[in-house]
Amino acid sequence: MRKAILVIAGLLLIAGSASAAAKNEELKPVTDENGFNVIEKSGFTFKWKIVEADLECEVSAPTEGWVAVGFNPEKPKMDKSNLIIGFVKDGELSIADHHAKGWRHVADKENNILKSSGEEKDGQTSLAFTIPMANDANGEDAALAAGQKIHLLLAQGNGDNFKKQHKKKTMLEITL
Repeated sequence: MRKAILVIAGLLLIAGSASAAAKNEELKPVTDENGFNVIEKSGFTFKWKIVEADLECEVSAPTEGWVAVGFNPEKPKMDKSNLIIGFVKDGELSIADHHAKGWRHVADKENNILKSSGEEKDGQTSLAFTIPMANDANGEDAALAAGQKIHLLLAQGNGDNFKKQHKKKTMLEITL
């Protein structure tokens, strides 16, 4: 009996490890007609391409609230991520450049979003934005590089403000 319990426990441990590895597995993007790399996971769609020294991104999720993207080159955590968060209310885009301190996020001293647009349509919020790949002078955003593996955080929330907690999130690894 004891041997059977140890065998079952061992199999559960192996299965749990395989499941955890699958969650952190790097997803392979497809390339769309505009040259964007495209990843879909858990209802989120994230697109990116490098244009000269900038990272052009698009994110969408099934929500009429906010959508956020976090970039963390070091670890699969919110802490120390560069966060871009936005929502569309009455046709007007509100978008902000934040960074994470633990599980909180605060506005960067300098907004490094170079271009942005957004749309809310049919229960879907979509943001498009461009950020520089270089780190900022304040040290709030880490430098990104072509070919670099980074941890990508995607989140969505109800409501049109930056203070509401996410209702859904996911994390993955991509290569820029």
